[in-house]
Amino acid sequence: MHAPRTLINFAYSLVVLVGAVGSAPVGWLADRWPIRRLALIGVVGTTVGLGLVSATTAMWQVLLLFGPLIATADIFIGNVT
Repeated sequence: MHAPRTLINFAYSLVVLVGAVGSAPVGWLADRWPIRRLALIGVVGTTVGLGLVSATTAMWQVLLLFGPLIATADIFIGNVT
């Protein structure tokens, strides 16, 4: 798959944007749920997302997986928890 740099950088920008927007709700959950449960959600989500990315055939599929799934899962195992 050959993709231009701008599209690849857009995937990273999407991850940062989702991380900025999604950190507050995950912080709210961190006050109410056990941290281990949140971390488990993050690990499973990241694992499934990266496994699915390895099977993609088009860049739009990578963007679709990195945006909602992997970025959100990374919040659960990141600085918030």
